[in-house]
Amino acid sequence: MTLQAPQGNPKHALKVDWEMGELDRHPCLLPKASHTETLIVYPPALANTVGVDIQIDGRHIASAVLVMVPTSRGRISLISADPSVALMINPDFYATEVDRTILHAGVRQVLQLIKKTPEGKDMVQSEATGPKI
Repeated sequence: MTLQAPQGNPKHALKVDWEMGELDRHPCLLPKASHTETLIVYPPALANTVGVDIQIDGRHIASAVLVMVPTSRGRISLISADPSVALMINPDFYATEVDRTILHAGVRQVLQLIKKTPEGKDMVQSEATGPKI
């Protein structure tokens, strides 16, 4: 499912990250901009990786929210003149207010879908969160 964040959210966040003159032209504000891609899948993908002990028994689903047009920029750096030494890679995910705001809006939209719609209520009885959530 591809969704747009509520219009005020990206615009407010853009004011934190960008120059005012660039705001009106930013791709996040285009009328048909896709801000997030939401995946709801079975089985619970990567559950063990994030510290959630879930049996693959047909009773669990997982959801993921992806930011489609990230504004954060990472860095790739040389740490040695030796070409056999690995590069230093820092993806710097969610470094901007825009990316964090859009991700939060996407997560809220998934929770609304699962907890507040008749279809979501019929499918989902409870959440299984990780130890730090």
